[in-house]
Amino acid sequence: MLLPIAIVVVSVAGTVGWMAWSLRRYRRKYRGIPRTPIGSLVAGSRVRVIGIARKLDGDVGGIFTGTPCLASHGWISGGSDAGLSDPADRVVPFRVEDDTGSILVSIAHVKLELAGSRVDLASSKAFGSSIIAREGNAAGGGLTYWEDRLDADSRVAVIGYVVRDDKGALVLAGRDNDPLVIANVVVAFA
Repeated sequence: MLLPIAIVVVSVAGTVGWMAWSLRRYRRKYRGIPRTPIGSLVAGSRVRVIGIARKLDGDVGGIFTGTPCLASHGWISGGSDAGLSDPADRVVPFRVEDDTGSILVSIAHVKLELAGSRVDLASSKAFGSSIIAREGNAAGGGLTYWEDRLDADSRVAVIGYVVRDDKGALVLAGRDNDPLVIANVVVAFA
């Protein structure tokens, strides 16, 4: 009788410890990279740039709502037997501006760390949202849809490498094994 209780206690303590370690690691990932003003960027360095995301030419629609934005990530929670996969991330090239200048963001090798909100597809007016809601309910129901967006003219943190493009201009980019991180989560600004 005592052994099952001990196993449960050890499992719970281990899970809580792992979650605390994971959260600290997540925060250190952003804070460990120096915040650099755009005017001080040097090619070849890894930096964290914080500024305002500015639209260049186009935009993408939010995954579920179709709201115009610069980057969007959508995900579905609940209903494990539904068999639905999360939609692919969407992102377009944009510029980041701060008081010292601006720099282009390359969208090759990107990881999105965006904060978002829950989407009510039943009341959404976006094209196809009623079909997604109907199919989700038919596949098992209990699904919650989330949409994370980076809107134009909003605050953004970009973590990546400063490289030169074909014309010699500085660009923020990611690498195959170390993607460019585009974030609007609070921890990235600290």
